[in-house]
Amino acid sequence: MIDHYNALAESLEAAERAQRQWVSDTSHELQTPLAVLRAHIEALQDGVRRADPQTLGAMEDAVARLTRLVSDLRLLSAWREDSLIADRGPADLARIAQAAANSASEGFAAAGLELVTEIAKPVQLSCDAGRIGQVIDNLLSNALRYTDPPGSVKMRVWAGDSAAYLTLDDTAPAPSDASMSRLFDRFHRGEASRSRAKGGSGLGLAICKAIVEAHGGQITAAPSRMGGLHIRMTLPYGETA
Repeated sequence: MIDHYNALAESLEAAERAQRQWVSDTSHELQTPLAVLRAHIEALQDGVRRADPQTLGAMEDAVARLTRLVSDLRLLSAWREDSLIADRGPADLARIAQAAANSASEGFAAAGLELVTEIAKPVQLSCDAGRIGQVIDNLLSNALRYTDPPGSVKMRVWAGDSAAYLTLDDTAPAPSDASMSRLFDRFHRGEASRSRAKGGSGLGLAICKAIVEAHGGQITAAPSRMGGLHIRMTLPYGETA
């Protein structure tokens, strides 16, 4: 009885610590773009700065970051409330992945990166196609943001015996071992070479994990043979009829 009570108390304490950390992290992330906005507004009010395109652009960027962060927080909240997957049905993972690659190809070319796809067709499964597309978009965006040019990113999709698979590999730089184990944590700050100084809300990979796990799947990270990061997503087939 005492052991059960102690275990319950420890569990509640851990949950409370996690909640405090969540509030602290969220407050910190909101504070940065709000501080940028406030500084620009005060400079405009004091006449120190004019409402030129550069100033307005910086303010627009801060608003966009806030909007993106709030949207991502709402999505993670839906996961915590078990309402993240709303439209599950038969879908083709190959088609979803190819559409994401087609949409991202122009951005990769502009960044001096090669996007290579190896996609088996078809790969039928039961999923929320919109959410899985969002996962792949996030993974490609992450690779685009953190891969040094000239470099390359390779995406593979295939059907296994009991699950569908997608892998994404990129060239250098690679996260450190310590950072690798926390890539899917909310607001994780990696080393400078793959930091959020290059953009993003810091929630993209956490959202990927939430969506994949809501489908009963798994997503993992490891060093890539290409010199950067290797992401592997596994999704059960489910009922596709």
